[in-house]
Amino acid sequence: MTIAGFLIGLSVLIFFINIFITMKRGEIVTGNIWESRSPEWQVPNPMPLHNYDKEFEVVGEPYDYGLPGSRYIKFVGED
Repeated sequence: MTIAGFLIGLSVLIFFINIFITMKRGEIVTGNIWESRSPEWQVPNPMPLHNYDKEFEVVGEPYDYGLPGSRYIKFVGED
C-alpha cells in the first residue's frame, strides 16, 4: 500500500508538471485539429452565442465513422 501511495503521488506530480509546462510553453490550437466529423467539432472557434447556426441531421452509421469518404452529419439546406 505504501508503494502504491507513492506511485499515485508521483503520477499526480507528473500530471501537474505537465499542466504547468503546457500552460507556459504549449501551442494554442484552433479549429478541428483531429479532423473529426462529429457535430461538436463543426462549430466555429470562438463559439457563437448559439452552438449551431443551422440544424443538422446525423446521416452516418456508427461503424462507418472512421471510413474515408463517409459522411456523418448533414446541415439542413446542404446537399
